[in-house]
Amino acid sequence: MRFGARLRAFDFVGNRVAALAFDAASVELDDEDDAILATPAAAAARLAPGLVVPDLYSPIVNAHFRCAAPPGSPLFIGVIGGTAEWIFRKREVLSATVSAAQQIVDKSAEELGAMLWRDVALAFEIPLAPTPPARIVKERRATFLASPEQLSRRPAAATQWRNLTLAGDYTDTGLPATIEGAIGSGFTAARLTLDHGRRRLLPATTTGRRLPAATNPKTRQDRQPDFR
Repeated sequence: MRFGARLRAFDFVGNRVAALAFDAASVELDDEDDAILATPAAAAARLAPGLVVPDLYSPIVNAHFRCAAPPGSPLFIGVIGGTAEWIFRKREVLSATVSAAQQIVDKSAEELGAMLWRDVALAFEIPLAPTPPARIVKERRATFLASPEQLSRRPAAATQWRNLTLAGDYTDTGLPATIEGAIGSGFTAARLTLDHGRRRLLPATTTGRRLPAATNPKTRQDRQPDFR
């Protein structure tokens, strides 16, 4: 287990990853070892030669207001017709979220605070003035851009290297770039890795029982994560 160690490169030998190159040292992988690469898409493309990944992104803007909601308020509210899309009630904090925020991400923190506080105040029936202290968080690469072109760039979990599997919401999970997609990709990567290990353990003379091939699900329904 290594913490705070940045992976700089893979050393490839034939169709497998032979070593992990970190800043301080390299770690050799035995023939039975597998690697799961769970990084953002851009980092995965840098580490795995020829890997095609989504390369255009969509921003998310969050506004966190230091304000307690009225007693009995719901834990979250979906907003229609406003700038905010979701508002979440936390302890002494109300948080507004805007996905696909290309049209507002370049506005100043002051503008965004006033704009989003209006939605929060109306949704929770709080006076508009004064605007409470706020923290604005902009994530410009929050998700990949969900366009047809970018969707076609989502890679499968299995790679051309027999002991390297991908995990991440950018992989072809059948879901958008969501937490559920990221978790589902982890299950898929673990399943493929375990299948690979079981095939290695089977004796060459085994007959009458076939393990499923470590390929990627073919249909959209098959790609949906199974959280059981």
